[in-house]
Amino acid sequence: MRAQMIDLIGGWGGYTLEEATALVHAEVVHKKDNSKNPPLEKRGFVAGLISLNDEIELLVKFEEKLLQLSKADFEADIVILSDDF
Repeated sequence: MRAQMIDLIGGWGGYTLEEATALVHAEVVHKKDNSKNPPLEKRGFVAGLISLNDEIELLVKFEEKLLQLSKADFEADIVILSDDF
């Protein structure tokens, strides 16, 4: 039963469990701060994930804040800096 529930999470346009876990530890920056070499204080990383209201959301940690972002919000505001993703 638990495996079926995990498969259902993210089925409404959000992240699948595989997509979300692949992004954990990815280095990121806000699109407005994106440049060839953004300063360290503007960089963040995907610190984890949370399942809320049947949707997986990413927890993104920056120096001064922690953001909880849906897939749509993440893609609209965040750029992944690592080449591995």
